Amino acid sequence: MLPYPIGLYPLNKLYNTADASCHGNLGGIAKDVQLVTGPFRKADTAYEFTGIGTSCITIPQSPHLDAKNSMTILVWILQTGQAGSVIQYLDDNSKGVGLYTLDSNSVMVRFLERGGGSLSRLSNHTVSLQNKWQYVGTSYNSNTGTATLWIDSIDVQQMNLGKVELSTDKDIRIGSGQGKGDSFEGRISCLQIYDKALTRDEVSAVRNRCFQEDGLSEYN
Repeated sequence: MLPYPIGLYPLNKLYNTADASCHGNLGGIAKDVQLVTGPFRKADTAYEFTGIGTSCITIPQSPHLDAKNSMTILVWILQTGQAGSVIQYLDDNSKGVGLYTLDSNSVMVRFLERGGGSLSRLSNHTVSLQNKWQYVGTSYNSNTGTATLWIDSIDVQQMNLGKVELSTDKDIRIGSGQGKGDSFEGRISCLQIYDKALTRDEVSAVRNRCFQEDGLSEYN
């Protein structure tokens, strides 16, 4: 059986910015975004972000979305212009746990310890982002201390963080950071959040979960 997400945001016409998981998290608050064609050329299955600071979706903090121990974040992205913040847990003093693009070929993930502790980064510079859909993500396994960067269901980069408690107890922002020139320009679809570190087989298995012809019932 596939793992249940603690947050599942298809970002499509059916759900708009609502959560489709069984936890009933609050829906995202959208500003200056619009529905567009998403992965697999499916109409209205992604949101387009303009690359300006006000273009974002903010998901209010929820205890169910607090993956402070182990976690996995998976999302589909297509960059059309400026690189920037794809998804991040907002932190009071700095950029929190999140996934970012750095240019047209680079993806980075940040890990921030709860309470503003040490910041760690993983990055890969071999992925083609410009005008091409990519399935990307990150995970952290508290049992092993291993952090992983995923691209197209492949674990392309790993590092050991040790046993930490992640800063994941704040609002989540999609497509923009904290108004500091780190806004993403492009399309984002199917955000999945888990409170466990998925295996390679699991990451691959949930790749298309938002695009099933028979809906999401098998997965939420």
